[in-house]
Amino acid sequence: MIKACIFDLDGTLTDTIDSLAYSVGETLKEMGLKPITKAQCQSFVGNGAKYLLDKALRAAGDTDADRLNEAMEIYGRIFDENCTYHVTAYRGIERMIEKLKEKEVKLAVLSNKPHRQTVKVAQEIFVGDVFDALQGQQEGIPRKPSPEGIYAILEKLGVSKEECLYGSLCGRFGGGRGDRNRCRNKDRQRSVGISDGGSAEGGRSVSYHPQPGRVTGIDLKIIEKKGGQSEMYEYDEECLRAFLKSQSRLFDEPVAETLEEAEAFLEDCMAAVVNSIDEVREFLEEEGLDVDSMSAEELEEASEVFAVPGGRYLIVEG
Repeated sequence: MIKACIFDLDGTLTDTIDSLAYSVGETLKEMGLKPITKAQCQSFVGNGAKYLLDKALRAAGDTDADRLNEAMEIYGRIFDENCTYHVTAYRGIERMIEKLKEKEVKLAVLSNKPHRQTVKVAQEIFVGDVFDALQGQQEGIPRKPSPEGIYAILEKLGVSKEECLYGSLCGRFGGGRGDRNRCRNKDRQRSVGISDGGSAEGGRSVSYHPQPGRVTGIDLKIIEKKGGQSEMYEYDEECLRAFLKSQSRLFDEPVAETLEEAEAFLEDCMAAVVNSIDEVREFLEEEGLDVDSMSAEELEEASEVFAVPGGRYLIVEG
């Protein structure tokens, strides 16, 4: 029996990119650096404030990020004042929460956003005593995708990992990246894949849609990662070089320049490595994507699918 759900915040429950882009822009302006685009900022989000600012500084001209400590101090002040700037809950989220609360499911938020701002956003956007636990990035607990934050919340809620689901946003094939920091560790924490449209066998339907302006229902799909799949999320040098070489087919601007940056980015968005085009199709179908009408050639030409030497494929849902 499921007794609790843990959700990410940015890009899953709330649309927060404007607050992040604004705060980064004001930080760079105060430091006398050139601005970066909103798209650049969005590509840097997901690994916490330090990572965001490191990438932003480099994109703004501080190529060695020598002023990172200064940027952290300025950004901390600006973002604390503006962390709810233009922030809204995605359509249907309040209804989803209401349904889960009716079933007496405990709810929690786990975010890589600094803890103070995580609490501030969650409490201001979702009025009332909605969440049983709120946890952002803080000293002593490694940021996601480490499972340590989940374990800390499980202990606070008094539930086991078998009784809890972790929720993150799964973008559509050809759609936005969103946040895909699902728990993918050796203990196989179950996760809730939030995808738009379609139904999954055994799925638990909740009315929610991640894209404002569209009306549909979606499923909270229970995904149990099976044993033997860890290699799907391991990236050798051939995979990294294939991504670096062809990333422009998916992104307007480079998101990685070195093998290390490529590996960090692929880990963040949970890019998958499969051994054949048939496995590409199978993977996308398991993600709830409608690829039945696509030929093998069309799958290979899709911007999210990168051919790797030896007949393998890298799938990056950008």
